[in-house]
Amino acid sequence: MEEEAAVARLGCDQVLSILHLLPAESVLSIYAEVALLGALSARRVPVKGASPWPRASHSLNLVAGWLVLFGGGCEGGRHLDDTWVAYVGNGAGNRSSAVFSWQQLDSGTPSGRFGHSCSIVGDALVLFGGINDQGQRLNDTWIGQIICEESRRMKISWRLLESGFKLEGEDMWKKI
Repeated sequence: MEEEAAVARLGCDQVLSILHLLPAESVLSIYAEVALLGALSARRVPVKGASPWPRASHSLNLVAGWLVLFGGGCEGGRHLDDTWVAYVGNGAGNRSSAVFSWQQLDSGTPSGRFGHSCSIVGDALVLFGGINDQGQRLNDTWIGQIICEESRRMKISWRLLESGFKLEGEDMWKKI
């Protein structure tokens, strides 16, 4: 009897978390290998209700069963400060009948930006940097705590991370 490939036993959340950590060329290589096994497919998921504006240089993370989309740049050079979420936990994105339902969150912070990085630490988001509407490169760090209010409803509480350090000279960090 033929053994099942280890990748076939991974859940969608696990695969996305692993791929998020890899450089783009590694992801493309893995995609090519998995596609040869016939274990990978892609399809457009229908969206019900409102959805985010088209954008580039945004962040998209999967945390606590939610896709979280923040910021980016849209046509006309405007930098977006909006946050959108869609619940995909419990394999909701794997069913052929799945329909995405985006929700726009009203957080007001962090400020609009594109080209930032956003990573998952536990059940929180850590957002760093980016470029604002004035073209300034930002070096602020924000922690986004995920708060699941009820089934299929959530919010994110953002707070600015105060590091307590400043750069002095070439290579020296000084505690403030």
